[in-house]
Amino acid sequence: MPSVTLETGTSAPVASLTTRQALQQAVAAHQEGRLIDAERLYLAIVQAEPAHPDALHNLGCVQMQCSNPLAALPWFQAALEAQPQNRQCWLSFADALLAVGRADDALQVMLTGRSAGLDGEDADLLEARISVTWATRPDLANTP
Repeated sequence: MPSVTLETGTSAPVASLTTRQALQQAVAAHQEGRLIDAERLYLAIVQAEPAHPDALHNLGCVQMQCSNPLAALPWFQAALEAQPQNRQCWLSFADALLAVGRADDALQVMLTGRSAGLDGEDADLLEARISVTWATRPDLANTP
């Protein structure tokens, strides 16, 4: 298992954790609202394992929580590419697209996800939100 090296920001030696340990610490920091610490840990994981789906997805979640959906998009897209069977990756990517005004792209992601087996009430609700936005805000239908 790859290890994650964390810079301490001081003259103290760097910390070395397994990816699993780093992810556990990152998720704990994230749940406690320590978003800067969580982001630092998730980034360290991605540096060690560039296609780590949980770290990629959670980096997108941190950006969404910081009201920065545009910055979340590449993280969610990478997470979806790393783990296309993960339904939450489809939902998060589509939700972030909608948040940046790309309703047409969000709807396309949902349709692609549906053809890949995405289902459930939360998917239905998100698709309905996208459809309503697309229908009531035609200015968002073709936003680059």
